[in-house]
Amino acid sequence: MRTSALLFVFVLGVYLANGRLIGAVDTVANQLLPIAVVRGDGLVLNRFAETEREQYYVKTDGERLLSRYPVLPALMALPLTWVQVHALDRLRPGWTRNPAVYEKWIRAIAKSSAALVAALTALFLHRLLLHLALGEVAVATTLATALGSDLWVVASQSPWQHGSAAFFLVLSLLLLVPAQAKRWRLVAGGLALAASVGARPTSVLFAAPLVLWALRSLGRRAFWFLVPAAAVGVLLLGHNWLVFGNLMGGLGEIEGLGHAKHGLTGSLTSEPLTSIAGTLVSPSRGLFIFSPWALLALAALPATRRELARFQGIRAALIGLLPFGLVIACYGVWWGGWTFGPRYWTEAMPLFGVLLGFALAWAGRRSRAALHLFRAAIAASIGLQAIGAFCYPSSWNRIPVSVDTQHERLWDWGDTEIRRCLEEGPYWPGGGSLR
Repeated sequence: MRTSALLFVFVLGVYLANGRLIGAVDTVANQLLPIAVVRGDGLVLNRFAETEREQYYVKTDGERLLSRYPVLPALMALPLTWVQVHALDRLRPGWTRNPAVYEKWIRAIAKSSAALVAALTALFLHRLLLHLALGEVAVATTLATALGSDLWVVASQSPWQHGSAAFFLVLSLLLLVPAQAKRWRLVAGGLALAASVGARPTSVLFAAPLVLWALRSLGRRAFWFLVPAAAVGVLLLGHNWLVFGNLMGGLGEIEGLGHAKHGLTGSLTSEPLTSIAGTLVSPSRGLFIFSPWALLALAALPATRRELARFQGIRAALIGLLPFGLVIACYGVWWGGWTFGPRYWTEAMPLFGVLLGFALAWAGRRSRAALHLFRAAIAASIGLQAIGAFCYPSSWNRIPVSVDTQHERLWDWGDTEIRRCLEEGPYWPGGGSLR
């Protein structure tokens, strides 16, 4: 427990070290919503209507202004937001009167909350690896996953859906990994798994194999896992239907608005092979470019599959990586808009971390050359993420023309996001807006 606690503190410190929020327009509603809830408004953004009413990520429902994005990331931020808001009220009276100051503090509060959730994800991953009998590589694997992936530059920097989805996915696996998990663990695991889907609907691709595993392996005990998860699912679908008129909720409405700003006519791609190649090896968005250790962990599967087979629930979740990748391949905006690295893979990185743990344990026993290769890949991944944390955003997404409209730039090895970040150096924000 002491090692896990020290890891948590260290990772949290790294996440906060750049001293600024790295977000995007997609995260604005979940930056504002915790403030509204703490002030007693509920899940309504009316106090920000003057600046937000015309934005695509909000919906006008009668006199209410509602977020179209899943609100779970905002709800997770409530405890820390409450503490910070009341501390500011006491120590800096009137901090909300100046719009620039108000915005600065909203960003700081959102950043610290996102960093806390991401650091807790790292802590739970470390505990999970210990339960998987990977104690000798648990620290190295946790650091590689937490700092060598977009868990750093995406999940920990702003209240994206990805961070909450990763948090609940790891928590559910931690609760379910014991062979004879007690009833309370099954109930909590089902709730956590449902929450991961509530945070980001594509997490259902990891939840579905786990549900099938529960039906097959747990017998009558599956009741304690499945019923709470199903109850949460029904409530979520009911809320989406009542408020937004479709089962996908606000995200369905956002997709219905179209993707003209991304240079596309619809949500689905007409070139799935290009999309899957892009999300894996694009020089400015590829998973295996920004986290090369993930490729090595997959390559080691023939050597680690027998050890993985001992943990049927874990293996079920890992099976979800294939349909998850296929869904990304079918999505037209596979590059994720203006972002750093392979944002859409963020919530899946803890699963790659589990694969990495087994691969490092195998390499430590069987292949010194493979172990050195893993170390080099991990070091490169952490270095790339550090560049993003301190230098992103660069001008790359918008100059010479927006990457959202000139998709060929995603394949330009001579002018990449990483190169532009290095050329332009560390980013020192001078205020700016939430967008």
